Amino acid sequence: MDFYNNLNAFISSVRQRFSSKEFCETYRNSENSFTRNRKLSFPAIFSFLLSCPNHTLASDLDTFMTLAFPHKAVSVSKQAFSASRRHISDAAFQEIFRFSRSLASMNSNPKLWHGHCVKAIDGTTFRLPNTPENRKEFLAQKNQNAEYAMAKSSVLFDLSHDIIEDAILSHCHESEKNQALTLLNHDISTPGSRKRSIILFDRGYPSRELLRELWHHNYLFLMRCSSSFLKKVNEAGEGDTIITYFYKKELFHLRVIKFLLPTGEMEVLITNIMEPYSVEEFKDLYHWRWGIEGKYRELKQQIKLENFSGKKPIMIRQDFYASLFMANLIAVFKSQSDCLILKSTQGRGLKYEYQTNRNFLTGLLVGNYQLFMKKEDWMLLKITQIINKAQKERSPIRPGRSIERSFRMPSKISLYPSNLRCTI
Repeated sequence: MDFYNNLNAFISSVRQRFSSKEFCETYRNSENSFTRNRKLSFPAIFSFLLSCPNHTLASDLDTFMTLAFPHKAVSVSKQAFSASRRHISDAAFQEIFRFSRSLASMNSNPKLWHGHCVKAIDGTTFRLPNTPENRKEFLAQKNQNAEYAMAKSSVLFDLSHDIIEDAILSHCHESEKNQALTLLNHDISTPGSRKRSIILFDRGYPSRELLRELWHHNYLFLMRCSSSFLKKVNEAGEGDTIITYFYKKELFHLRVIKFLLPTGEMEVLITNIMEPYSVEEFKDLYHWRWGIEGKYRELKQQIKLENFSGKKPIMIRQDFYASLFMANLIAVFKSQSDCLILKSTQGRGLKYEYQTNRNFLTGLLVGNYQLFMKKEDWMLLKITQIINKAQKERSPIRPGRSIERSFRMPSKISLYPSNLRCTI
């Protein structure tokens, strides 16, 4: 019962935080905002956006106002809502998202690698409403026909606890290496990690400056790279080799691991982990990096992050951090549901292990305005009901599945044009 009480306390703490007068005064964009008693109060707007609505704005607002004012016929136009939300700084949503990092301590069964907490940094681009404001703020990618507003994001994802620790959203031409350096310079630590954290990187990141920062921040790392990254890396033979090199008058020791892929291509990994782990163990560790690709898939396809509820840059940032918060909330619900599934299936001789169907759980939580509107005693019952439903909707874990990558060019048209938003 401790998990349910702790999660209930967390949600209540979030609600109390954004409902407080101090929070409102800190994050409203002007001193005159939210000074009168109106239907669209600061807490009402915040709780609405934090639940990540992804239908048409008018239908979502109608549902929300019906729950907020059950005994009155109250309606709000989407124009009034859009005007009011602009008075809330996107930094408010960033603070609530960062507060959600504490959910890592509620994961009762973190996945560790030889006692190390494993993290990953990776970047992606997001399609934005193609407005002049967004093209000015976030810049654009061009082709022979037109230019399209895009943003680039990088996240530091805790693979062991399934929690997004930090994230950056900037213009689409920002370097992923610069974003990674910024993430490393933030003071982030994961509750419950027993040894130094290991950070995984794809092959777009190798640079001597980034490696130097990782060493200075006392991180362990495993990074995919090309043989041409350093001359000594290129000269290293197949298998496991330790090399040394100088950078800015400092001496660094680097372990180079080379092995052939089934395609015949030579894979190159570099790391500062000097413990006597085998090549196979490092191959397995690097495979963990696919967890961050799965997290981006969840954000884009399940939470529908790119289905922005507004078109202006401040609204883009509000939705971005609200979606990251929701992803962390979904993760902690899933961790408890998975524990219940494991207990119920142990010793039954089943062909596969099972886990919670994340699509189903996301459907229970996304757009659930009641999570941030009800009192603590009601919420405890609601949390229990959601987890009980989720652990009954299971998906088999089929190891070794793979699918060939598609190199088809993405569509030039937004997945979520404003005139074709879901109304179901």
